[in-house]
Amino acid sequence: MKNILKQVAVFGLLFSVKLFFSQNYEKYSLENGFSHNDYLQTSPLIESFTLGFGLIEVDVHWDGNNLMVAHDASEIQNDRTLETLYIKPLSKLWVEGKGRPLKLLIDLKTPWQDTLPQIQNLLETYPNLHQQVQFVITGNIPPKELFSQYPYYLMFDGRISERYSQNELAKIAIISDDFKKYTQWNGKGYPKAREKQTILETIDKVHSLGKPIRFWGSPDEINAWHTLMVYNVDYISTDQPKALAEVLERLAKSSYTSKVSHQPYQPKYKNFNKKKAKNILLFIPDGISLPQLYAAYTANGNNLNIFKMPYSGVVNTSSADSFITDSAPGSTAFSSGVKTNNAYVGVDKKGNPLELLPDILDKYGKVSAVVTTAEVTDATPADFYAHTTNRNDHTKIISFFPTSKLKYLAGSPFSGWSEEIENHLKNQGIKIAKSLDCDLSHSKKTLILDQTAEKMKLDKRNNWLQQAYSLFLNKLNKNKQGFFFLIEASQTDVGGHWRDLPYAVSELQEMDNIVGSALKFADENEETLVVVVGDHETGGLTLLGGNPKQNKIFGQFATMDHTALPTIVFAYGPGAEQFTGFMDNTDVFYKLLKAINMQHENNHH
Repeated sequence: MKNILKQVAVFGLLFSVKLFFSQNYEKYSLENGFSHNDYLQTSPLIESFTLGFGLIEVDVHWDGNNLMVAHDASEIQNDRTLETLYIKPLSKLWVEGKGRPLKLLIDLKTPWQDTLPQIQNLLETYPNLHQQVQFVITGNIPPKELFSQYPYYLMFDGRISERYSQNELAKIAIISDDFKKYTQWNGKGYPKAREKQTILETIDKVHSLGKPIRFWGSPDEINAWHTLMVYNVDYISTDQPKALAEVLERLAKSSYTSKVSHQPYQPKYKNFNKKKAKNILLFIPDGISLPQLYAAYTANGNNLNIFKMPYSGVVNTSSADSFITDSAPGSTAFSSGVKTNNAYVGVDKKGNPLELLPDILDKYGKVSAVVTTAEVTDATPADFYAHTTNRNDHTKIISFFPTSKLKYLAGSPFSGWSEEIENHLKNQGIKIAKSLDCDLSHSKKTLILDQTAEKMKLDKRNNWLQQAYSLFLNKLNKNKQGFFFLIEASQTDVGGHWRDLPYAVSELQEMDNIVGSALKFADENEETLVVVVGDHETGGLTLLGGNPKQNKIFGQFATMDHTALPTIVFAYGPGAEQFTGFMDNTDVFYKLLKAINMQHENNHH
């Protein structure tokens, strides 16, 4: 008996790793997938096994001759046996070197006295599976007192209502229960508080026994899966293996727990109504709309500088030739007040150059700067100094910098950067630096090309954007006629394209911290308008769960591309009261100029 129990214990350990006591849903994997009634799938076993599920269920009847696979006896088909659909294919997978540890949950639909001996006889002919697959018997199971009579590879499905001795517990692989005993919840919203408490107590009870838990009859959709993971249910049941697999596979990219949070600045909410702005601080978090903002708010413990800005509105982002814009026309609308085509930078839809904000403001003695966490020739920064119908023509884009009125530009070099291009720019009087550790005491146009700029915030970019902001602001603020300063968080957009929530939200958190510095500057300066606006939304983010007390957020992206979702604009300072209600993205340009008491018309509509 001791040898059998020892064998069972070692065997059970092979199947316990990473499955029990998941402290939060971020630690779940495909092994936590449970293919309920797997035999109803188009490819029984193969689909769920290939996806990586750790628990697969098959219903079995003994018809007097064969172990048949079906839910009801009336559904039995002669060619669908336990051996042909599951045991033989599993053996083949291991012979071919494609096997992996698995729990096969065999639900006995006929009496165990007749059925279980036949299963044992069948499995004895496949010894190569005994160490690799845990065959878990459920349904019509023998009395618990008989568990120890069965070989180590035959385990059993326990019940919450049963009390087991240590010897009996050693033969229990999982413990299961009917979810509908606890709640009639349909997956929308959450179970009632009392129901939730009972569910959590049940889960804790099972975990205290050192066993994983599964429920049958639980709702089968993404909100329910997420809720069960939050509750620490070990096996998530589904009749939709592919859909659940996508959720489980992307959990690391769909959930985010912020390890750091910043304390927002508290604006003084001064009466700016009678003042005109002298300076503009424009923040563009690329690809960001309300879902991403609220995700950052939650991950920062329900705190966000942007949400402390008193004026806000909704911005239509469509381009001249597309319902869904890209960054090029999106920011051209901000820099010129004109709608243009996708991929067009600083030109109208006919390709004619537009007069851009830095050029317009230069006439009034204002100096301009742009800092980005992308290449300096990326679409958004380029929209403020270049003119081309091809946003990907980086060499042409940078050629406009010497003749534009944009004085300071910082970001990373583009992939086609060369010594020839560098010398050409230097010959036109451009000061080029390779890091933020540079001298701006001169009066030359300055281009900072720093490889650090395009690193992820989560990948040791450190405080590069904050340092760039401070460096340029100190220089710009010395200009008596005022300034225009664009700060772009480019990689918030990359996070959306990658459908990577931690990436997008951490980048946005960094920008928000700088927005706090900008609000403080606006309060002290009293002549600075601060505006935050996304050029478009990326990813179609939907937030499905979160816990601000733990800085946690969970969401799913619908696409890897841009969407037509409008963005949100926030404003603080003189002229901020204009930025309310619904507006076109071109209106942002005109409202910025109005705030500094200027008028301009680009006749390219």
